[in-house]
Amino acid sequence: MTQRKRAARWVGIPCAILFLTVPFISATASTPGPASTAEPKVDAIVIDTAAVFGKLEQPGVVFYHEKHTTALEKMAKDCTSCHVETEGKLSFKFARTVDPTSKNAMAEQYHANCMACHEKVVGSYPTAPQAAECKRCHVGPGVEGATVTPKPSLDLNLHGRHVVAEAKRLQVKEDESCKACHHTYDEAQKKLVYAKGEEGSCVYCHKQEPLPSPVQQDRVVPSTRDASHESCVNCHLSTRKAQTESGPVLCVGCHTAEAQAAWKKTAETPRLFRGQPDATLLVAGAATANGTVDVNWAAAGPGPVAFDHKAHEGFVGNCVTCHHPTQTGGSLAACGVACHTTTGSKDGNFVTTAQSAHQLGVTTSCVGCHTTQANARKECAGCHAPMQKTALSQNSCIQCHEAGFPTSGTQTLGKEEREATAAKILAAKDEKPKTVPLENVPEKLTLNYMDEKGDEWQAAEFPHRKIYQKLVEEAAKSPMANHFHGDALTMCSGCHHNAKPSLNPPKCASCHSKPFQERTANQPGLKGAFHNQCIGCHQEMQVNPKATDCQGCHKPKNS
Repeated sequence: MTQRKRAARWVGIPCAILFLTVPFISATASTPGPASTAEPKVDAIVIDTAAVFGKLEQPGVVFYHEKHTTALEKMAKDCTSCHVETEGKLSFKFARTVDPTSKNAMAEQYHANCMACHEKVVGSYPTAPQAAECKRCHVGPGVEGATVTPKPSLDLNLHGRHVVAEAKRLQVKEDESCKACHHTYDEAQKKLVYAKGEEGSCVYCHKQEPLPSPVQQDRVVPSTRDASHESCVNCHLSTRKAQTESGPVLCVGCHTAEAQAAWKKTAETPRLFRGQPDATLLVAGAATANGTVDVNWAAAGPGPVAFDHKAHEGFVGNCVTCHHPTQTGGSLAACGVACHTTTGSKDGNFVTTAQSAHQLGVTTSCVGCHTTQANARKECAGCHAPMQKTALSQNSCIQCHEAGFPTSGTQTLGKEEREATAAKILAAKDEKPKTVPLENVPEKLTLNYMDEKGDEWQAAEFPHRKIYQKLVEEAAKSPMANHFHGDALTMCSGCHHNAKPSLNPPKCASCHSKPFQERTANQPGLKGAFHNQCIGCHQEMQVNPKATDCQGCHKPKNS
């Protein structure tokens, strides 16, 4: 269970805004308590901190953060009732800044502070567990109240709002407000400093679990969760104290779908500029940090790709969608420079440049991301989801890889040259929807396969042109579809698959003439093929008739 993951080691409780898991303490008895019947809540935190010292004697404590902060507010108290404040910042460890060094000391840290508070408030809160009521807190495994909550994402729109807000708070220009959050370790000064131009994603340094610092001896780099809560919540609290507009400080402000949907958004998402080009030519070769690429054209594959970087920025939520973190770091540098070289590198988990673009079954490659997006959009999933891609098609190569480049020899391409070439290629592309003239699209088809003995239904009348027009209409709303549907007949391939696109495709029976056979399980008979294709499309696109509504397509034979 994620909330009880002992390796997390973070014991912060109040004022949390990102997904929080707090390990849990030891007590004295050995029998587990009954599972809680509490309703799931986003502020439920399982405390098992003492597990770092070995097996616990008592099951976990489920701590409801918002219940406690509400009670404290009614008593005119705040976060410092549970958290130590140093130099204006809260420590998100409970009642301490440094962890005790033994199981008993850790347990006493909680027992002494929690029970002392409960004893004081018993008059106002008579249901507050007291010292002898161990099972009231130590409720054990299967806790319903401890839930996995939606993790907030600092997408480009929300990041842009923070840039403006921090510039106002710090009274600096917007391009100077990055220092409020971004830092790097300076070896000479032996401290964290802001380095302009080197800003990257938090997850490049702060991983899922705390890790030893690679550059600072005897220091642990906080996990993403720890660093986010400490930085974000403390900032939100300080701006709230200054009586200015602030972000959330409670769990429910960030960790519910309702709260996330209610976050303000700017009309336009400002571009997060980090020196990236509007467009560049992606070509297999030895890339360097200064932007040049040494290309051996004979080994460069099917041709370069004119990559529209600016357009992709608008399609993804944040930079790490493509510039994803590694186990030890991450970088906003070009993929071929930072991680995915032509032969593979340790930093890139030995995934080569070509693999990073073409791998199927992953969301981090170009092809994998495109496939995921096509399947996720219901208007596209009708064609894409039923026929899952198991291998790359050479017909797809020309939609990205450009012809007209050398096929032999070597060449060094500079950064500016690649950007100018890509911009020229992209400007010449026709990304408008390509369609077949409607007079070439049959208006209706009769799916005449219901002639088997015992069939109760008449043949289905298929509104071929109407469906084609609807698919074209929906696809035209997708820039990705307009790009990859590079031929007017591409849309036809959704149904007329495994055949060369044509205005006169082979009849379905030419492949699906025989009923199901074990050796050709992926090539069902005609009835099975129609039902798989039609019903599968309807289910993915969430349209009627439903799979069980036979009369939605067929009339009974006796009617």
